[in-house]
Amino acid sequence: MNSRDMILSRLREVSPVPRRLPEVPMFDSALPPEVKSFRKSLDRLGGVWCPLPEDTSLEQFVRSRFRDATVFCSATPEFTGTRDIALVDDPRALDDVDVGIVRPAFAVAETGSIWLSEAQYNVNALG
Repeated sequence: MNSRDMILSRLREVSPVPRRLPEVPMFDSALPPEVKSFRKSLDRLGGVWCPLPEDTSLEQFVRSRFRDATVFCSATPEFTGTRDIALVDDPRALDDVDVGIVRPAFAVAETGSIWLSEAQYNVNALG
């Protein structure tokens, strides 16, 4: 038996007996609903919650919220906009954009924040 086999054999002899993992309580069971919590946090940050009316398209809704805006750039298929983000490769080309439309990867209810990365907005100046 070589030294490697001796070491491995000894380790097998002194290995601890497997045990069940302890139960972990679900600490978030008493949290408020996520949307309600997100809205409250968003309000605290000065944000505005704008639910989309059922009879309105996203494009109509956004244009009604930003009546003075002329240049819209969208990184989502639901909103066409006036500037095609797929044609932009230099962030400086977005310097005249009034409104950018981006879908966040996720939101954090407790802080009212959203996660944006270049994967969502293609050009970091849009975010």
